[in-house]
Amino acid sequence: MNDELSITTEGNPAQRDCDQVRRMLERYNEHFAGADAALPLAVFARDASGKIVGGLVGGTWWKWLHVDLLWVEDRFRRRGIGSRLLTAAETEAVRRRCGHSILDTHDFQAPEFYLRHGYQVFGTVADLPAGHSRIYFQKAL
Repeated sequence: MNDELSITTEGNPAQRDCDQVRRMLERYNEHFAGADAALPLAVFARDASGKIVGGLVGGTWWKWLHVDLLWVEDRFRRRGIGSRLLTAAETEAVRRRCGHSILDTHDFQAPEFYLRHGYQVFGTVADLPAGHSRIYFQKAL
Protein backbone atom coordinates (compact mmCIF):
# COMPACT_ATOMS: atom_id res chain seq x y z
CA MET A 1 0.00 0.00 0.00
CA ASN A 2 2.78 2.49 0.85
CA ASP A 3 4.26 1.92 -2.62
CA GLU A 4 1.14 3.57 -4.04
CA LEU A 5 1.85 6.88 -2.30
CA SER A 6 4.47 9.53 -2.72
CA ILE A 7 5.20 12.09 0.00
CA THR A 8 6.38 15.48 -1.24
CA THR A 9 7.63 18.48 0.70
CA GLU A 10 6.83 21.74 -1.05
CA GLY A 11 8.12 25.15 -0.07
CA ASN A 12 5.87 26.92 -2.57
CA PRO A 13 2.73 24.76 -2.83
CA ALA A 14 -0.03 25.46 -5.31
CA GLN A 15 -2.92 27.31 -3.68
CA ARG A 16 -5.38 24.80 -5.15
CA ASP A 17 -3.58 21.96 -3.33
CA CYS A 18 -3.72 23.82 -0.01
CA ASP A 19 -7.39 24.62 -0.62
CA GLN A 20 -8.08 20.93 -1.28
CA VAL A 21 -6.58 19.92 2.08
CA ARG A 22 -8.58 22.68 3.79
CA ARG A 23 -11.84 21.57 2.12
CA MET A 24 -11.31 17.94 3.05
CA LEU A 25 -10.52 18.79 6.68
CA GLU A 26 -13.60 21.02 6.86
CA ARG A 27 -15.73 18.19 5.47
CA TYR A 28 -14.33 15.83 8.11
CA ASN A 29 -14.90 18.37 10.90
CA GLU A 30 -18.54 18.85 9.88
CA HIS A 31 -19.30 15.30 11.02
CA PHE A 32 -18.44 16.31 14.58
CA ALA A 33 -19.07 20.04 14.88
CA GLY A 34 -21.68 20.65 12.19
CA ALA A 35 -21.44 22.83 9.15
CA ASP A 36 -20.58 26.45 9.78
CA ALA A 37 -19.40 28.65 6.97
CA ALA A 38 -16.21 30.45 7.85
CA LEU A 39 -16.67 34.12 7.06
CA PRO A 40 -13.69 36.44 6.68
CA LEU A 41 -13.62 39.61 8.75
CA ALA A 42 -11.34 42.62 8.39
CA VAL A 43 -11.39 46.05 9.99
CA PHE A 44 -9.08 48.79 8.73
CA ALA A 45 -7.92 52.21 9.90
CA ARG A 46 -7.06 54.45 6.95
CA ASP A 47 -5.50 57.89 6.82
CA ALA A 48 -6.94 60.78 4.78
CA SER A 49 -5.29 59.43 1.60
CA GLY A 50 -6.83 55.98 2.10
CA LYS A 51 -3.57 54.31 3.14
CA ILE A 52 -4.02 51.53 5.69
CA VAL A 53 -2.35 52.54 8.96
CA GLY A 54 -3.87 49.76 11.06
CA GLY A 55 -5.92 46.68 10.63
CA LEU A 56 -7.41 43.54 12.07
CA VAL A 57 -7.75 40.42 9.94
CA GLY A 58 -9.55 37.27 10.99
CA GLY A 59 -12.84 35.53 10.60
CA THR A 60 -15.78 33.91 12.29
CA TRP A 61 -16.75 30.27 12.43
CA TRP A 62 -18.38 27.89 14.90
CA LYS A 63 -19.70 30.96 16.72
CA TRP A 64 -16.17 32.20 17.52
CA LEU A 65 -14.27 35.26 16.37
CA HIS A 66 -10.76 34.24 15.33
CA VAL A 67 -8.36 37.21 15.31
CA ASP A 68 -5.39 36.32 13.12
CA LEU A 69 -3.64 39.69 12.82
CA LEU A 70 -3.89 43.07 14.54
CA TRP A 71 -1.43 45.81 13.65
CA VAL A 72 -1.22 49.59 14.00
CA GLU A 73 1.51 51.71 12.39
CA ASP A 74 3.98 53.02 14.98
CA ARG A 75 3.06 56.69 14.62
CA PHE A 76 -0.61 55.90 15.35
CA ARG A 77 -0.07 53.69 18.40
CA ARG A 78 -1.29 54.71 21.84
CA ARG A 79 -4.21 56.64 20.33
CA GLY A 80 -6.88 54.00 20.87
CA ILE A 81 -6.87 52.78 17.26
CA GLY A 82 -6.10 49.18 18.20
CA SER A 83 -8.95 49.29 20.70
CA ARG A 84 -11.31 50.64 18.04
CA LEU A 85 -10.27 47.93 15.58
CA LEU A 86 -10.73 45.16 18.16
CA THR A 87 -14.05 46.55 19.37
CA ALA A 88 -15.36 46.82 15.81
CA ALA A 89 -14.41 43.20 15.10
CA GLU A 90 -16.01 41.99 18.34
CA THR A 91 -19.17 43.98 17.57
CA GLU A 92 -19.41 42.40 14.13
CA ALA A 93 -18.76 38.95 15.62
CA VAL A 94 -21.65 39.42 18.06
CA ARG A 95 -23.82 40.54 15.16
CA ARG A 96 -22.83 37.24 13.51
CA ARG A 97 -24.00 35.48 16.69
CA CYS A 98 -20.53 34.63 18.00
CA GLY A 99 -20.20 34.19 21.74
CA HIS A 100 -16.41 34.04 22.05
CA SER A 101 -13.15 35.31 20.62
CA ILE A 102 -9.77 33.60 20.33
CA LEU A 103 -6.34 34.94 19.34
CA ASP A 104 -2.66 34.63 20.00
CA THR A 105 0.22 37.05 20.33
CA HIS A 106 3.84 37.02 21.45
CA ASP A 107 5.24 38.38 24.70
CA PHE A 108 7.01 41.17 22.76
CA GLN A 109 3.83 42.23 20.98
CA ALA A 110 0.74 43.23 22.97
CA PRO A 111 -0.33 40.78 25.67
CA GLU A 112 -1.20 43.61 28.09
CA PHE A 113 -3.45 45.16 25.44
CA TYR A 114 -5.56 42.00 25.25
CA LEU A 115 -5.69 41.64 29.03
CA ARG A 116 -7.03 45.22 29.25
CA HIS A 117 -9.74 44.25 26.77
CA GLY A 118 -10.99 41.37 28.88
CA TYR A 119 -9.09 38.51 27.28
CA GLN A 120 -7.80 35.68 29.45
CA VAL A 121 -4.68 33.58 28.89
CA PHE A 122 -5.43 29.90 28.35
CA GLY A 123 -2.05 28.72 27.17
CA THR A 124 1.52 29.62 26.33
CA VAL A 125 4.28 28.08 24.25
CA ALA A 126 7.78 28.86 25.52
CA ASP A 127 10.67 29.57 23.18
CA LEU A 128 8.50 30.53 20.20
CA PRO A 129 10.52 32.32 18.91
CA ALA A 130 13.67 31.51 20.86
CA GLY A 131 13.79 33.45 24.11
CA HIS A 132 10.13 34.50 23.89
CA SER A 133 6.66 33.02 24.32
CA ARG A 134 3.53 32.73 22.23
CA ILE A 135 0.44 33.45 24.32
CA TYR A 136 -3.09 32.24 23.58
CA PHE A 137 -6.10 34.29 24.69
CA GLN A 138 -9.86 33.86 24.73
CA LYS A 139 -12.76 36.06 25.70
CA ALA A 140 -16.49 35.63 26.11
CA LEU A 141 -18.28 38.19 24.00
